[in-house]
Amino acid sequence: PAPGPAAAPEGPAPAAAFDEPPAVPRLLPGAIADFTGRDELLARLRAGLEEAAETPYALRIVAITGKGGVGKTTLAVHLGHSLANRFPDGQMFAKLRGPSAQPILPTRILERFLRSLGIPGPAVPSSIEERAELFRNLVADRRMLIVLDDAIDEEQVRWLLPGSSNCPVLITSRSRLAGLEGTSSVRIDVFSTEQALQLLSRILGDDRIHSEMSSALLLIKQCGNLALALRIVAARLAARPHWPLSKMVARLGDETQRLDELTHGGVGVRAGLAMAYQGLPPDAQRLFRRLSMLEAAEFAGWVAAPLLDVAATEAEDTLEFLVDAQLVDVEVVKGSRPRYRLHDLVRVYSQECLAEHESTVERAAVLGRVLSTWLFLVEEAHRRAYGGDHTLIHGQAPRLPLEQPVIDRELADPIQWFEDERASLITAVRQAAGAGLDELCWDLALTLVTLFEMYGYFDDWRTTHEIALAVTQHNDNRRGRAAMLYSLGTLHMFQYELDEAHGRLGLAGELFRRVGDLHGEGLALRNLAFVDRIQGRLDEAMTGYEKALAMLREVNDSTAEAHVLSNMAQIHLDRGLIAEGKRTMADGLAAVERSGNRRVRAQILCRLGEANLQIGEVTEAEYAFTRALETVRSVGDPVGECYVLRGLAIVRWRQGSHDAAYEMLEQAMAIATRAHEYLAIGRIRLSLGEVAADRGRHACAREHFAAALEIFERMRATRWREQTLRLMDEVGAAPGSGEAADDDAAAAYARASSG
Repeated sequence: PAPGPAAAPEGPAPAAAFDEPPAVPRLLPGAIADFTGRDELLARLRAGLEEAAETPYALRIVAITGKGGVGKTTLAVHLGHSLANRFPDGQMFAKLRGPSAQPILPTRILERFLRSLGIPGPAVPSSIEERAELFRNLVADRRMLIVLDDAIDEEQVRWLLPGSSNCPVLITSRSRLAGLEGTSSVRIDVFSTEQALQLLSRILGDDRIHSEMSSALLLIKQCGNLALALRIVAARLAARPHWPLSKMVARLGDETQRLDELTHGGVGVRAGLAMAYQGLPPDAQRLFRRLSMLEAAEFAGWVAAPLLDVAATEAEDTLEFLVDAQLVDVEVVKGSRPRYRLHDLVRVYSQECLAEHESTVERAAVLGRVLSTWLFLVEEAHRRAYGGDHTLIHGQAPRLPLEQPVIDRELADPIQWFEDERASLITAVRQAAGAGLDELCWDLALTLVTLFEMYGYFDDWRTTHEIALAVTQHNDNRRGRAAMLYSLGTLHMFQYELDEAHGRLGLAGELFRRVGDLHGEGLALRNLAFVDRIQGRLDEAMTGYEKALAMLREVNDSTAEAHVLSNMAQIHLDRGLIAEGKRTMADGLAAVERSGNRRVRAQILCRLGEANLQIGEVTEAEYAFTRALETVRSVGDPVGECYVLRGLAIVRWRQGSHDAAYEMLEQAMAIATRAHEYLAIGRIRLSLGEVAADRGRHACAREHFAAALEIFERMRATRWREQTLRLMDEVGAAPGSGEAADDDAAAAYARASSG
């Protein structure tokens, strides 16, 4: 019989068995002609690919990471073409993610690589291990650049790596690829405004951009400085030279339609975001959707817990998954907690997903949990800063606590926490009002006064409380309305709008009385009495303080009790009742010691020091101010520190140490300026003028007096304005000519406990 056909050899033939010359693959896509704005990154990437490794045979791997649409692929392709002459044996290129966001299997990519290197289809091994071995063998002696685009994770990449150092690898990915050993990562961010303008100018021409510069800047903002979005907008405008830029601005103005507008020629921002979203596990998708419910520009990691209704550790791990996927940006400032944010266009897509997948009822429940957690944290921060719920009333809104380790981490420094979260907290008040959660809204707003009073954020105080007042009025929440009127009256008092303060505090006290809130009524009466005292109605003030004192003692608010006693003591001193004044001041100090409120303790000590100065007991004043200074520095109270330093400076002046007094006043001025405490600045200026006048430096004194007068007139502080005018007329008078109003300086500082 005729011999049969020869049996086919098992497995692929070795690479040396092929007679064709080695193929030189050129797989890079075409580079774009208008590439711009990445010169510094290009230099860093070239250095990473070209520098010799410490170990000659170690792989050189450089990863470009960043969010979708930021320009990673464009940058990698441009770099690959610019280095073509350095890699004469070719450039490999493969996209590692398919159009449906699913990863392309490394086996398929290796098959393409092997074919491009001249291996015929029948000779390609079937197993991934053999394909990877053959690939490494074929490129071992070649100088090639390997570009892996849009890698999903480290495992996908490892199969595609060469075995020799003469073939560097350039990877783009939305993930950090931190587990890929020996990789040098370069993060690409959105364009700066200057880079974005340069890109638009190259595509549309300088004349068109410069003629509508304001519209060009708005376009950049609407695109979130994202390279892909800017290119789409520029391409649409280039195709329509008759369109002014302002027309595109108008079309992008509607956020709900913005992603529809950012599509051109089959390319769109939404498609890239959808690809990233679809690749997430269900819990990460859920968190991504719900993050768009946070109207704050940035947020802390703990918010993931109430958004998902799971433990904080689990929720924060999910949040970090979104960070790794480049869907959430994170910023870490040394010494503070990480802050997270959504890019503007990412937020728009997140809102689309939220509307599609979450019902109105689900969204309301999620928002309620987040705001209830805000309220819990704000209340706890106030307790830690004040030693309790002193000088504060609360509503009946639910509180949603976090785990104790998370609370301790967040509130390690409660005052700094208030400062870091200020913008988010104001937004939370606004969201609570928008959701009709009046009880939560007013409670949250009132508790924030801790922050507003300490740093002088009077605009924020007014904004949050007017919002809360409106929602409590709309929902006929009488106690909440009383609380907001009380706090707004206190704000008027702080700003020396005394008639407005008297009106709102009086109405608040009456409303509190009607609803049977003794604590609220006592706090309102306390501040009404303060207004009476400042306006010179001492009998009415004393009567009001006595009524308030009885109420505050009944509800055990020892901090507010201390404030009342210190003001009563000052009235006694004003009337010349020295012994009675000192005894009442001592009672106030004892009350604040019971409360444990170190900040208010410092305020009482400061007032005690001023009282001692008023009656000529300089040594006792120095002792009180020194104790107060230790306290304000330990609690981090800059406003308190500048007032206490001013008191100590007056002590030094009275002791004849003019240089020490002047130096201490300048130190107080620097602190008050940083804290934007304008009333303190005015008082310090006044004291600087007095010290200068006492030394015969009349021109310097007049300069300080003029600066103080400008502040007092702007703040409508009539009493201090009159004192300043008198001192300006008395330049050169005997030392101590302006000391009679030192008690007012103490009163200004002590107002901080009135909220």
